[in-house]
Amino acid sequence: MKGNAFFKAFTAEVCNNLFNDWSDNYDELCFGPEPKKRVLSKDGWLKRWIRSWLDQPSHQNGAEVVAIFRTAFDFIAPYLERLERLYARLADEQSQSLLIKLMAFRALGHRKVKLPCNTPENRQGVVRYEAVSSKSDCIEAGFQIGNSSVSI
Repeated sequence: MKGNAFFKAFTAEVCNNLFNDWSDNYDELCFGPEPKKRVLSKDGWLKRWIRSWLDQPSHQNGAEVVAIFRTAFDFIAPYLERLERLYARLADEQSQSLLIKLMAFRALGHRKVKLPCNTPENRQGVVRYEAVSSKSDCIEAGFQIGNSSVSI
């Protein structure tokens, strides 16, 4: 049945990313420093060790897997009909795959899903661009928003 192609592809993508834990997938340039996890007191060293051991991707229990699925499906449920139509109208499989990955990224977050454009080469390109770009060299757009003028 073609009417649920998006849902099938999204479910497969969620399954493929269930046990990922990408520690290097946070974009500090866009979002600033990554928020820190809650730290237990030094008196709780045993709890901290047990929690770090259990937090390893291979130790996810059934309840955690169910919670991940519920989070993902709750995220798309209100939009499922529209997402199905959009998915069917996209021109090629590459576009459809990107839509699936973007929705999975939004539903599960940066620790579970890595987008195709998140590669070391792209990051190096951004760093090189930032190094050569000049914040002082801008073009006045000629209009104002609020009390400030807009520059490009």
